[in-house]
Amino acid sequence: MINALLEVILPVLFVVLAGVAFGRFLKPDAQTISKVTLYALSPSLAFYSLAHTEAKLESAVKILLAYILFVLIMGRVTWLSSRDQTDETRRAMVAGVITGNNGNFGLPISLFAFGQAGLELNLVVFTISMFMTFVVTPSVLRDGSWRSRIKTVLTLPLIWAALAGVLLNVLDLQIPTGFDRGIKLLADAAVPMLLLSLGLQVGSSGLPTLSRALIRTVALRLILGPFIALFLAWLVGANGLERGVLILSSAMPTAINAFLIAQELKADSKLLSGIVILTTLFSIPVIAIVVTLLR
Repeated sequence: MINALLEVILPVLFVVLAGVAFGRFLKPDAQTISKVTLYALSPSLAFYSLAHTEAKLESAVKILLAYILFVLIMGRVTWLSSRDQTDETRRAMVAGVITGNNGNFGLPISLFAFGQAGLELNLVVFTISMFMTFVVTPSVLRDGSWRSRIKTVLTLPLIWAALAGVLLNVLDLQIPTGFDRGIKLLADAAVPMLLLSLGLQVGSSGLPTLSRALIRTVALRLILGPFIALFLAWLVGANGLERGVLILSSAMPTAINAFLIAQELKADSKLLSGIVILTTLFSIPVIAIVVTLLR
């Protein structure tokens, strides 16, 4: 466990804390940094990694199927276990449980825990989680038009970059060297910028007020989640690296996007802010234990 903390968690925390300090002292425009990461760096990482990956399509399909089942099961369990809460609180709890931080946190931790192969497989989780974040999460928080939300997702370059990367890989097409090197430069900048962006966002939030709903959501996300993922890995026949990436992704904290969407929709953003902060803090020992057991 100590090795996992030093080799996997410490590098990630170092950059996140640098982002927290950067945000507190220099007050940069966090929204602009997030947009650069979302619209330029993350698509470059997805395209380059998937275009060059040697991962089998079968592995990607297993992870994709298991992750979708994971979201459905966790959402249902959370809804059924929160009957004592108001409808708005229940919706926020479900959003907090199903919206995992597979980008800012998940990608670098997969890289440090499992190497480049782990990063490439986790990009499958990241891509589908982005789709769910902007389609499923808003629908959980507020009733509305699925068509408009799918349209919003289709404007994200990450989705198209991932599809283009997979297509080039499947067709065994070569990217011209100049373009390939340029995309790699952007891709290499994605992981540190994801972590800096997370630090900026966490640093701008205050300490949450503890409540039953908050504690229950954190426990469901970080404790029940990995066990559900372990079962689903067995169910879809995922082994080795596939199983490791799937279980590790289930131990990730709640993504800041859940809070931002709740703010936009005037849902229970206070509860989701607390969920994001506490799952981020408590995910550190959970991830260390998971990585230690998976190695």
